[in-house]
Amino acid sequence: MKYRLLTLSIFSFYFISSGLFSNPVIEDKFAEELKFIDVSLKEANRLSFDPKKFDERLGYIKASQKILASLEPPKFLLPAEQSYKILDSIPSSYIKSNEPDETPFGTQWADIPFSKEDFSNIFKMVLEKNKPENYRNVTLLAVNGLFASYDPDSKIFSDQIQQSAFGVGVKLGSDALGRIFIEKIDENSPSEKAGLTIDDQILSVNEIRVTGKNPEFVESLLEGKEKTKLKLSFIRSGLNSEKTITISTEPEPVLSQNLQSKVFGKKSQIAYIRILSFNNVSEDKRPLDALVTEEFKKIIEESKVKGNKIQGIVLDLRQNQGGFLNLCISVADLFLKSGIVTDRREKNRSPDTVYASPSQITDIPLFVLINYRTAVGAELVAGALRANYRAVLIGEPSYGSAAIHKLSMHPANAMNEKYYLKVWAGQFSLPTGESLEGRGIQPDILVSEAENGKFPFRKRKKGNVLNPGADLSPIAFRSLNSYSKEMLLKAENISKSVSAGKNPSEILLNKMIAAVEYLLLETEAK
Repeated sequence: MKYRLLTLSIFSFYFISSGLFSNPVIEDKFAEELKFIDVSLKEANRLSFDPKKFDERLGYIKASQKILASLEPPKFLLPAEQSYKILDSIPSSYIKSNEPDETPFGTQWADIPFSKEDFSNIFKMVLEKNKPENYRNVTLLAVNGLFASYDPDSKIFSDQIQQSAFGVGVKLGSDALGRIFIEKIDENSPSEKAGLTIDDQILSVNEIRVTGKNPEFVESLLEGKEKTKLKLSFIRSGLNSEKTITISTEPEPVLSQNLQSKVFGKKSQIAYIRILSFNNVSEDKRPLDALVTEEFKKIIEESKVKGNKIQGIVLDLRQNQGGFLNLCISVADLFLKSGIVTDRREKNRSPDTVYASPSQITDIPLFVLINYRTAVGAELVAGALRANYRAVLIGEPSYGSAAIHKLSMHPANAMNEKYYLKVWAGQFSLPTGESLEGRGIQPDILVSEAENGKFPFRKRKKGNVLNPGADLSPIAFRSLNSYSKEMLLKAENISKSVSAGKNPSEILLNKMIAAVEYLLLETEAK
């Protein structure tokens, strides 16, 4: 066996034998959990757009990494020939590694032999070190490790997660090593006020180490009654030591207000529309495109009553990670009168090129705000509008995901437990024919969300099932006719000078609005 399991405190081999369990009851439970994993993988292969692209060997490595990280203390899975590097600082090496396809010491897994039997032996060992009530949690970690070989967003999850009314305003995710990262921070939330940022790695909550835990479980640790004080330890890229802060829970924002709007501008009248997700969440279940149209018309009418004229539209898709593909296409179509919206390929469907209808709601200049958490369907909208030269993009390069997922109930569901599978079932491309998978979209005007104004390096997967070996630079489009490179650069520089606002979120939005105002005034002057 060409790997070693290493604890954070000692150097030792775990020679795992099939005779770990002497208790027949535990043996039966192990067999049951292993069957759950097999059924999950079989169902994922049935749903997958191209099951042949699933890397089973890498999947079992990722599954082993996740379940080993859940142990206390966490353990490593790494090639034997790299074990001498354990003499480096283990805790910091473990924390700083954020490339899921590498070991904590930078060694690629490409040539390391690994099989289902190897995983099964490790799975036995991890279960043996857990309590029976934790077995299913370990199993879910293993399944999510396997699914990571389809794409980063394929996963299994339970419907048992209960949301508290009070929290700290974060959305968490994990990587193949089981480390917990902040993926999203709500505006004006306790987390934002405490200075936490996206990509901070959460190490512990109230001294409970969270590495290897399900992100949903860790989110539950960050909830409670109002004004509950939580002790949170984290580490940030570029820091060599962990920081600990005390943070209090507050009422969660009402996320049902999926659509937000207002009018901005001192020198220009700018209609601002923010879409948090492409899901139907209105009480009357009206489609999202109809709600956007209604909201825009309401803004126009109110402006006319006040004797004003809307000169520009800002469509804010920051933090929006998509939703229903048809809603994404419909919203993009609202602002287009011709051209291709997207090409999509889905399992059991013929390739489909989607064209814009001629019934656009307006031709008022359009500006779309994006950031690193603008993903999937939201990227489709931004990319379609920019590729058709309809909008200027402002913000950070987007996430880079072109996967279409299908949701399915797990075949092995029992009466008291329900699990769902979210599996890659298709892909879409931009009107240019390019796939943004692993690349994202480059804005026309770069506005950093970091306090220092810099753009942190975002590690992207080096090749993936949708676009293996892709150029990792974000997709950039040909220059717009309405704005010269000099104008866009000036707008970018103007945004950097803005510092007014009640909080970091407001300052950031004011930076972007300042860039929009400049461009509108320049084009009007022409």
